[in-house]
Amino acid sequence: KKHMLSSRSKELDFPIVITSFEMCIADRAFLELYVWQYIILDEGHRIKNRNCRLIKELKSIRSVSRLLLTGTPIQNSLEELWSLLNFCSPMIFDDLEVFQSWFDFKNIGQDTQVEDILSTEEQDRIVTKMHEILRPFVLRRLKKEVLGSRLPPKVEVVVYCGMSGLQSEYYAQVLAGTLRESLVDVGVIGASKISQINQTMNLRKVCNHPFLFGDLTDGVSGESLRNAPDGRALTFASGKFKLLDRMLPRLKREGSKVLIFSQMTKLMDILEDYL
Repeated sequence: KKHMLSSRSKELDFPIVITSFEMCIADRAFLELYVWQYIILDEGHRIKNRNCRLIKELKSIRSVSRLLLTGTPIQNSLEELWSLLNFCSPMIFDDLEVFQSWFDFKNIGQDTQVEDILSTEEQDRIVTKMHEILRPFVLRRLKKEVLGSRLPPKVEVVVYCGMSGLQSEYYAQVLAGTLRESLVDVGVIGASKISQINQTMNLRKVCNHPFLFGDLTDGVSGESLRNAPDGRALTFASGKFKLLDRMLPRLKREGSKVLIFSQMTKLMDILEDYL
């Protein structure tokens, strides 16, 4: 009430409000009392869902201009892309169906069949058309433009590694549909709970690490080999882990930093045990 009088809203020293999306929703009734010069959204991809509550609340806050900042690829579908453009320029991008018709695929991402896209040239034409439409609304900043010569050239090396003997056995058993029975017979921990419905997923698991199906046990002590002191069983059970075991010491000696990605959380547990 003291610093944000409506009568002062057009003065140059009117406050800049920095807040979170959650607080913006909670205080929307107060924020919509003003006509803001700018609404700037960081993590702009948060409003890619045109039906979410956040975008509905933000649209009720009046502003002269709107700006989205994001480092995340956002146009997974025309509908998501339209949601962002509609927020920035609602007078231009006011109709989703019209926007989709610009690209000749009204149901892209839903009902579009392979035969609808006849050639690579057709796809290129769509992308070019999209770029022409978006150019006035998007400011693209590349790392090399910001860091200049300080940014070393990016090098991508793809290393192929074969499967271990154990993985090859598992792979054949998945294809034959006998993996669960075989692992139950040899006493693998938790083998009875293995699902054999999704063969492709099981093959992916095999290619990462056999222990994703359960831990092998020591024939004498009955203890899990996953936590053996020397870690050899954990490392040599997977071709990827054998390669990783050769790469990491060398990278450490060179002073490199290593970032490992995994799509499977259970594999991250195995990586944690390995490290």
